[in-house]
Amino acid sequence: MRVPEPGPLSLLIWTVADQLERVPAGLPSDGPVLARAIARRALNEVHRCLLCGDPAQAAVVARPWGRPELPRWVDLCARCFHAVRAEAVAAEQG
Repeated sequence: MRVPEPGPLSLLIWTVADQLERVPAGLPSDGPVLARAIARRALNEVHRCLLCGDPAQAAVVARPWGRPELPRWVDLCARCFHAVRAEAVAAEQG
């Protein structure tokens, strides 16, 4: 039996968990300030997609399981962001 390839969401979770030191830290904790920081990072800064290496166009915050005190920036290109989001929505719907 063939094991299915992990989807982009699984890959992202494994990447953040396994390479926590490579994922940028330094997030503000205040909600409105965090929202502005996410917009600024996605629109005004140059980063690479954590999954494929293309220029990132989205920034999200990951709080690793078991380490919620260590939130990390996760920069994604539009293609990977939509793939991760679609997999997360499908997982929520069961």
